[in-house]
This record gives sequence, C-alpha cells and structure tokens, in this order.
Amino acid sequence: LAQNLLQGHPYLYRNSPDFCLKWDYRWEGIRREVDDLRPDVVCLQEVQMEDPNYFDSSYTPFFSQRGYRHVAKKRTGDKKDGCVIFFKGDKFTLDCVSEMEFNIPRISVLNRDNIGLVCRLTPLDHPELPPVVFATTHLLYNPKRDDIRLAQTALLLAEVDRLATPPVE
Repeated sequence: LAQNLLQGHPYLYRNSPDFCLKWDYRWEGIRREVDDLRPDVVCLQEVQMEDPNYFDSSYTPFFSQRGYRHVAKKRTGDKKDGCVIFFKGDKFTLDCVSEMEFNIPRISVLNRDNIGLVCRLTPLDHPELPPVVFATTHLLYNPKRDDIRLAQTALLLAEVDRLATPPVE
C-alpha cells in the first residue's frame, strides 16, 4: 500500500493503530518478510514512485543488495504508485515483459488509470524447462464497479495466457 494512498483514504484504516500506518513501520515489515522467506520472485502493487519516491530510495537498494533484478510500471495519469516484479538474478533470466495500461479512452468501462505488469522468466538452472509467467496488477478499488474490475482482470488474464502459450512452430 503506497503511503500517499493510505494517507489519502484514512477512513479505510480507522481501526488500525497509528503506529502501524507509518511508512517506517510498514517498510520494516516488508523487509523482514523478504529476509525471512527469501522468495525467488516478489510481486508488488501500490509501490510509491513519487512524492516521495520510495521505489528508488527504499525498494530498489534493498532488493538489489539481495541479488534481485526487477521490472516496474508506474500507473498512468497523475497516479504516484505502480507495480513491480522483483526476481532473483541468479535464478532467472528475463525473457519478456508486458506493461499493460487499462485506461483505454474509447472503451467506457476501461477509463481508469490502473495497470498490469506481466513478465516471462526462464529458470537459469533448468533452461530446458518452459519459462514461468508472473503477473501483478493494480485493479480499480470500488466495490460498486465490479464491471470495471472484471474488464481489467480479463485483459490481464488474456496477456498472461498470451505470454504463457508457446508459439506454434
């Protein structure tokens, strides 16, 4: 959860203790989780990329020091956050990436600044195996607009399917 989004919607977190909502506390929890689990891939949404840019100041140095590479996509419009996929550089090579924008002005149900990020990674220790596809997205949060979320999800899943389907030879 980007700090600016949390601060812009405090009513969503009125039952949370104030100390839990501070960036330093939440960032420490993310770091602890990654260090404890040591995942090969980490998919994140709502990574703050402006005012301030926690992506450059916190996420990138932390993950780089642990051997991760990444792909990232900022949300469109005036949004200050985005999605990131971090992956272990000694485990995978990046085969391809698809940066998706769900704001398609000519389609009324797709007129929001949400995004998706899909990448195909090839395992370095088993290059004979098929690549693995990972995706992360920031869908619209509006309980009254399931139609928009459904359309965004359909686009994301179609792109996952496209990247996961081997070309016909």
